[in-house]
Amino acid sequence: MIFQDIGNKILNIFLPPLCYGCQKPLLEAQKLCGECWVKLQFIRSPSCVTCGLAFDVDMGENAECLSCLDGDFPFDLMRSVLKYDEFSKKLIMRFKHNDRTELLPLFMDWFALYVKDFKNIDIVMPVPLHWKRLFKRKYNQSALLAQKLAKNINCSFDPFSLKRIHATQPQHGNKQERALNMKDVFSISSEAIKKLKGKNILLIDDVVTTGATIKACAEILKENDAQKVFVLSIARVNLPL
Repeated sequence: MIFQDIGNKILNIFLPPLCYGCQKPLLEAQKLCGECWVKLQFIRSPSCVTCGLAFDVDMGENAECLSCLDGDFPFDLMRSVLKYDEFSKKLIMRFKHNDRTELLPLFMDWFALYVKDFKNIDIVMPVPLHWKRLFKRKYNQSALLAQKLAKNINCSFDPFSLKRIHATQPQHGNKQERALNMKDVFSISSEAIKKLKGKNILLIDDVVTTGATIKACAEILKENDAQKVFVLSIARVNLPL
């Protein structure tokens, strides 16, 4: 152990670890430098008890946003680690499009703090990519997140039961138009129905923007008798769903 520590210190002198945010050299493998760390906007209390929308002021214990009070959401609970802004977008885009999979441990550190809000998870599942997009991107970033998290919390990982059968364009329009755009985009194989029945499923995505995608996923899971559907993402556009 002593020799390993010495070896790591020598390695850091010649090949210093770089900040994941700004790429500046670090004295030790801290993942982010202090300047980048303070740019992170974590979503914690005060926030909506159901969907996790950040509140500007404390609304009291178990407060819900207007969308959760008025809406009929198919998911049971949603949490996002960060507000989606220019800095969090930069981290996610590197992970998503630039093969920067070394960011995975950083995201897992954050997920570990938020996954505690979900009780009795049976299956961890990623939001699926259409096969054309998967071929172009080479990997599904949400599947990497879901696989690692499932291992960390000792849950079953299922990347196959939920499938995206139609490619979609970025969502536009009002809530009704976005929901219509996602109609029949996802499917569940007949073999998977028995596997999912009565299970509590944690759905993983990188970013929640309009919420149309996760609603469509949760809806079909509930239609096929999933007991509960939870959602966890790295970031979220901090607007009502």
